[in-house]
Amino acid sequence: IGAQATKGRLGTLLATPDVIDRDSQSFTLNATQLQRIAKVGDKIKLLIGDEVQDTMNYVEILVSASLLASSNPIVNFDNPLDASSTVLVYALWLESADGKESTTSVFNTCLI
Repeated sequence: IGAQATKGRLGTLLATPDVIDRDSQSFTLNATQLQRIAKVGDKIKLLIGDEVQDTMNYVEILVSASLLASSNPIVNFDNPLDASSTVLVYALWLESADGKESTTSVFNTCLI
């Protein structure tokens, strides 16, 4: 927890976990920051794991024009993680479409 997952020049992606459960994860993003650093076609990536089972899963979504235009951007990841723990570990970051730029991210915990 707190260990660096990614190191990027775009700063730290400002995101707050909303709904975290065994089937999906939703995060609210900072609209001002997202509009400043992201472009259509970039990817928002989530690495999430179960501490009890010692497993991790990776999912990503593409940044769309509607996400960038939203005043309250929320991203939702469908996640096939079969968690047995009530505490999940995750890292969330933005990566440019060409894979050359990203935000910095650290591993955090969330309760389900």
